[in-house]
Amino acid sequence: MPVATSTVTPGGLELVSVAGINGDNLQKVADGIFAAEQGKLAKTVSTGATNNIWFDLTKIDPARDQTFDEVKDKLATDWTAAKTEAALKAEVASITADLGAGKAFADVASAHGQFPQVSQAFTRDGDKTNVFTQQVASDIFGKGPDGFGSVIDGDGEYLVYHVTSVVAADGDPSKAIVDYSAGAVRDSLYAEFIGGLRDAAGIKINQQALSQVLNLGAAQ
Repeated sequence: MPVATSTVTPGGLELVSVAGINGDNLQKVADGIFAAEQGKLAKTVSTGATNNIWFDLTKIDPARDQTFDEVKDKLATDWTAAKTEAALKAEVASITADLGAGKAFADVASAHGQFPQVSQAFTRDGDKTNVFTQQVASDIFGKGPDGFGSVIDGDGEYLVYHVTSVVAADGDPSKAIVDYSAGAVRDSLYAEFIGGLRDAAGIKINQQALSQVLNLGAAQ
């Protein structure tokens, strides 16, 4: 097993160079290290079904204020990122405002130094790319014919769109969709019916007491 020695801060960014720890687990491993006690056997940190991180906490440096030289690079990076994000939001807001005023999509794009692109047709599930993800498709389908708006795509980029056409679904829905829809409507009507009876009868439920009673029969 590979062994590495690292000084770790609460964010865990220093662990990015350690083999076996990917970006999704940096914070998880850092939290495990900071929850450990020096001189005592530390719990392993699971980073997958068959992957575990073992560590030995050998030293704890007391908290202190960082010097300017220590933070200036990150400060410059964060400041630049914040300014860039603010500028992008303002640009997108300006574009959607122009579209809302009735200006043509191509004219608005040209005025902002952009070139509009016509996408291939896609479904509510998107097109299986990082651009038209399911979340992006859901936002676009929610606007309907001739709708427009902006959304963040799977790559973290702003996507400004204009719906030019909507193709109606053909054929009968699948049995799974029919059963799910019927069940959802049935459960909703039942809940409203019970709620109406309870309100008409003036019944009030002490949810805390009910939970305690139901838990009496729970397995320990």
